[in-house]
Amino acid sequence: MAWALYTLFSQMEQRGETEMKRLALQETLAEAEAESARLQKQVERLNDSEYIRELARKHGYILPGEQPIQVTEAGE
Repeated sequence: MAWALYTLFSQMEQRGETEMKRLALQETLAEAEAESARLQKQVERLNDSEYIRELARKHGYILPGEQPIQVTEAGE
């Protein structure tokens, strides 16, 4: 009888640990899927020529024939 109780409690403990591991892995999977979706959206945006122009302008590139304008803050 004692052996049966020991086995039962041991299995319940192992099941609890396995469930905790499963939940942790499920959370990791959800984070990885969210990151994958974010990266996929970024890839899709990089295929858009308007977005590429926007990125280029943020990094100081201009189209031929344009005049760059620099805005500076007034010092106090």
